[in-house]
Amino acid sequence: MGNEVFLTAFEIQRPPYSFSQKQGLDWLASIHREADEEGAIVEKRLARVGCKPEDLSRRYVALPDMLHENWEEMSLYNPRKMGGFKERSMFFSQFVEKVFEEFYFLTTTPPDDLIHITCTGYESPSGAQKLVARKGWAKATRVTHAYHMGCLGAIPAIRIGEGFLACGRRQVDLVHTELCSLHLNPFLHEDEQLVAQSLFADGLIKYSLVPKPHTPSLQLLYHHEELIPHTEKEMEWKCEDWGLKMTLSKEIPRKIRGAIQKFVKTLEKRSGRSLEKALYAIHPGGPKIISWIQKQLKLTDRQIRATEQVFYESGNMSSATLPHIWAAILKNEAFSPGELVVGLAFGPGLTISGTVMSKGE
Repeated sequence: MGNEVFLTAFEIQRPPYSFSQKQGLDWLASIHREADEEGAIVEKRLARVGCKPEDLSRRYVALPDMLHENWEEMSLYNPRKMGGFKERSMFFSQFVEKVFEEFYFLTTTPPDDLIHITCTGYESPSGAQKLVARKGWAKATRVTHAYHMGCLGAIPAIRIGEGFLACGRRQVDLVHTELCSLHLNPFLHEDEQLVAQSLFADGLIKYSLVPKPHTPSLQLLYHHEELIPHTEKEMEWKCEDWGLKMTLSKEIPRKIRGAIQKFVKTLEKRSGRSLEKALYAIHPGGPKIISWIQKQLKLTDRQIRATEQVFYESGNMSSATLPHIWAAILKNEAFSPGELVVGLAFGPGLTISGTVMSKGE
């Protein structure tokens, strides 16, 4: 990598509503029962396959539906008259507009570029474009959409931003708005759906890429991405009439386990740095993914501490998760300047995407 790239100025917005994992599992069991007769048998299966409260404490969401069971008062999740893609998109658009307004409320100096990352809602003009128009930044700020890349979306967005900096741009802002809670379907009772419904949460985060070191910051040293051969059916994220449907194969953990060591060896060789003692920011597809990768790579508890902390406190926030972990590493004084940070994320393809960074002063 020729030009220097630093990640800095991480800013997190907490979605307005939250619930404990136990409350969330109870609510899921209730809405599946309410949806149809088949849903009556979900509770025991959910207890077996769902993410346990000891692994995930709390999830944050954009709408209050998960906080009560008054079905007639639901914004989206009344099983008798559930909203479709149109209603979900409308909610996404209105909510995300407010998110951008809050992130940039006090900002008077426009970024050169603004990259909007999400895989949970698409409206044109986007919240990013509306912000730039309202701020009067139309001639100063370019907007780029990095959409539908799934849980690994942060790394392709950083690649885009790196290219902008290489062309002489001075500040590239990245904003993730992931509203996973909009795409739950209580009429789908398969185990893979219950797993996803028990893991995913909403996440909102903003940060900047700059060509000179800031305090605090992470310096990007290398990035790499590969598709695992013959795995394209294992994970899907497709548009349906009601919303976006996720497909998760039981084979995903095994496929990742089989590829992760070689992938990290490639990161190590091409970056020219030993990663044996590096900190690891691992996208937590679930607690088992974290523990399996820890075993495969022989990582200590300290090396995955930030990953486990973010997942336990906030759940799987799709593409916003990895930036939350990076922010936690920067904030934690137990992690020293100069320590290497490996980022690993997974998405449809199956794709493994990785970064090597260094924690700055």
